[in-house]
Amino acid sequence: MRHLGVDLHKTNFVACFIEADDTRRLETYPLTGGGLSRFKQQLDASDELAVEATQNVHYFSDQVKTHVRRVAVVDTCRYLGLIVPPFEGFDFRFTSRVPGEW
Repeated sequence: MRHLGVDLHKTNFVACFIEADDTRRLETYPLTGGGLSRFKQQLDASDELAVEATQNVHYFSDQVKTHVRRVAVVDTCRYLGLIVPPFEGFDFRFTSRVPGEW
């Protein structure tokens, strides 16, 4: 099973594929029929996908939900500590907790 994170924009989206061995790759796709088709060809039924809550998240999730095990819509504003790059003085203990543990 892989985990995917999708950064959704108005005209494109960036997908981060996280493999079982923790290797990662980023790919950018246009938010068009062709781009979605190319993305869906790379999905597996056991994949779990997280996508940020934006205006077009319903359209995107409707396009991919039958190709993956689960689609989770994430309000990224609630989890900034998990997605903002570390900076000097950053408390790494915060990033080791999942949202349910806060």
